[in-house]
Amino acid sequence: MAWTFGAAASNDVNLAATQLLGGPTTAFLICGWWYPTTLTATRGLFSFGNTLGAEIGATTSELLIRSAHGTTNGQWTTTGAGLTVNQWTFLAIWMSYASSGVNTSVKVWTATTDTTPTACSITNTVAPVGTPSGSATFYIGNKGTSTTLSFQGDIGNCWYGLLSASSAETSPFNFASYGSLTSNEEAWHYTNFVFPAWQGKPFPFAGTGIGYSLGGRWEMGYINMDHITAPRVMRRIASGTLQTAVTTLTVDGATKSNQRSPNAANIPGHVLALS
Repeated sequence: MAWTFGAAASNDVNLAATQLLGGPTTAFLICGWWYPTTLTATRGLFSFGNTLGAEIGATTSELLIRSAHGTTNGQWTTTGAGLTVNQWTFLAIWMSYASSGVNTSVKVWTATTDTTPTACSITNTVAPVGTPSGSATFYIGNKGTSTTLSFQGDIGNCWYGLLSASSAETSPFNFASYGSLTSNEEAWHYTNFVFPAWQGKPFPFAGTGIGYSLGGRWEMGYINMDHITAPRVMRRIASGTLQTAVTTLTVDGATKSNQRSPNAANIPGHVLALS
């Protein structure tokens, strides 16, 4: 079953990633299911550290995306996210930071159980200033260690991909330059990551002929929120080798829900490890 957040505004679950995200030459894609029971501006969907991440926007059906920079943190808002109380919404959020300067790429796709992922319009409302900075702690359901910004509702299964300080083109993510994403690259990410993640495939591009053993520093993981005692993640890290030990996430106050998110992954051969 999913996990419920918001009974206390400090609720979260978190995971120590192997890559630092949000600094120069880093990129990530987070995909997952959120079921808000209350939509309150600033409440966090996920973050890396206390700033970088996604939260409920001032228009509460939309998202506010933040980056962390040395002088001024960047902000982007969506149009078309369609967050609705008491409805499961699938979200996929991509961010990529250039090797120098403040160029940042932000993409968001949204879907429901019955509608396939669609790209949102993105507006940069606050331009970032200064060197980007990041964190290797992945928080779900809050903005870092905040005691006031927990998501209110249920969060279901999630998929993530992280890339840090590696050649973008030789990584599994297949894009040319940090801090940008061309229309062809965006379409590639949609086809090989976003749409399969919405379908519930735990390692989306498996079977496409693309190798997980490509070089670089990267991590991919499928977070199973259905586990009876605590959310657990099955990971692939850099070499492409599946982690033999399934990692348990730290739970800070979140509780088990009585419902399950849509399109849960079927993982032949790994059922016992994840349940």
